[in-house]
Amino acid sequence: MNIKDALERCRLYFITDSKFSKLSVLQQIEAAIEAGCTVIQYREKDEERKTIKVTAKKIREITKKNDVIFIVNDYLDIACEVEADGLHIGQGDIPYEQARQLLGKNKIIGVSCHTAEQAKEAEQKGADYIGFGPIFHTDTKYYTGSVVGTELLQKTVSAINITIVAIGGINNNNLDQVLKTKPQGIVMISALLEKKNLQLDIKKVISKIKNRTE
Repeated sequence: MNIKDALERCRLYFITDSKFSKLSVLQQIEAAIEAGCTVIQYREKDEERKTIKVTAKKIREITKKNDVIFIVNDYLDIACEVEADGLHIGQGDIPYEQARQLLGKNKIIGVSCHTAEQAKEAEQKGADYIGFGPIFHTDTKYYTGSVVGTELLQKTVSAINITIVAIGGINNNNLDQVLKTKPQGIVMISALLEKKNLQLDIKKVISKIKNRTE
C-alpha cells in the first residue's frame, strides 16, 4: 500500500475520541474499519502516556492486519515506537521539521491549520495533508479560536495542492455545505460517535460522501 496515495483517496478520516462514545477506542476502530474507513487517527489527550502507548500498539496490530493507515495524534515518540504510518500535529505541538527528521521521509505528517496562510506554510515545509478547521462550532476539537467557516475552507482548498481534511462541527445537517468546497476528506467525530450503531452510520456517511463527490 502506498500510504500517501491512500491518504489522497480517503473520504471519511476517522478520529477516535473516548469522551463521546460508550465504545472503547479499539471497538471504535474496529467498527470504523468494518464500515470502510481507510485512515484512522488515534487521538487521546487525557490518558496516561503508558496507557496511550499500550493502546497504540494494539491499534497498530489491527490497522496493519486490515491494511489501514494509522496516524498518531501529537505523540511523536509513540508514533515512532509503534511504527505508525504517520503523525498529526497542531500549531502548538512539536515543529514540523523536528517531526520529519525523526519520522523519516516516507511517513505521513498532517498539520492542523486554521488559516490559508498556515496551510500554505505547512505545504511549503513538506506536510502531506492539512486538517483544516474548525469549520463549525465544536466541543470536540482542542482549539479555542473562532470557527473558519466554509468560505475560508473553499479559499484554502483552492490555494494548496496537498490533501485537505475538513474538521470541526461537521454533521449530517451541514455535510453538503462542506462537500461543495471539495476537500479530499471529512472528519465527523461526535456526530458519529454518539450514534448507537457506529458501523452502520459510518457506512451511511461514506456512501453519502461518495455520491456527492464521484
